[in-house]
Amino acid sequence: MPTADPQLPFWLALVVVGILGFAWQLYRVGRLGRRALAFPHAAFWVSAAAWTTLGLHAHAPDFPLQPPVLWRWVVPAGGLLATALLRWIAGVLPHLVAEDEPRLEPVSAAAENGAPNGRREEADLDAEDRQLLGRMRALLGKRAADLMVPVAEVATVQADADVEAVLATLARSGARRAAVLDATCTRSLGVIDGLELVVGAFGGGDAALGAAPPPPATPGGPAPSTPPLPRRARQLCRPIPAVPGWRPAHEALEVLRTGGTGLTAIVDGRDRVQGFLAWRPLLQTLLGRPLRGGRL
Repeated sequence: MPTADPQLPFWLALVVVGILGFAWQLYRVGRLGRRALAFPHAAFWVSAAAWTTLGLHAHAPDFPLQPPVLWRWVVPAGGLLATALLRWIAGVLPHLVAEDEPRLEPVSAAAENGAPNGRREEADLDAEDRQLLGRMRALLGKRAADLMVPVAEVATVQADADVEAVLATLARSGARRAAVLDATCTRSLGVIDGLELVVGAFGGGDAALGAAPPPPATPGGPAPSTPPLPRRARQLCRPIPAVPGWRPAHEALEVLRTGGTGLTAIVDGRDRVQGFLAWRPLLQTLLGRPLRGGRL
């Protein structure tokens, strides 16, 4: 008695094609990684077509599997969602992130250790210069929060501190600049330069302390009165820029360069100050040794 050739059910073939397409995408994503920023488009569309066809085929009256709602909606929608989510994470999101990331050259292990990386210009550098170049590349690969000096290590005064308290804080810490914080010590209001403060307080430079110049004297009239000098830290400080801690290091350094105050606040998502960015600690990191003089 002849036997019929066994045939693979159409619904099972669609499930197998959908699963194999998803598995191939997952395998290719693992092999390609972030460096290629590529995605197997053919496998995505084959998998999406298989899940969609399965949902349509489950609406046929002679569909053998039960319950119908599971194969008409749940299984196809789950397959499509998994396929689309994988495509977004591996094929779309890296492109969006890569547009915001700094275009840095990959640093080889030899370059990080100070060895030449094959360039003719770097081959002429001595060991110290190559180490400096390696530190600079490593520095640019960090975030702003990785370069900051914590608030506890910076000379700070509260907004209501007077001139004498500011000078005492600078003298005690050995720093040139003092960051001005609000009463809760969570917001940065600005920075006070100790040199400008001394010149303004003892050298007659009222403008350095923010005082307005006296009005011109009128002939035959009374002598103009000199406006009082500001006495509180909130009146003496200069505003400083703020950078979120998750921003790339090169953007934070550009803000520090253009800020003109030598100090930049590093804040979190709620604008609470976490630390400060200054040139002196950055130079110490690049040179690999402490610098002479005071802090910041």
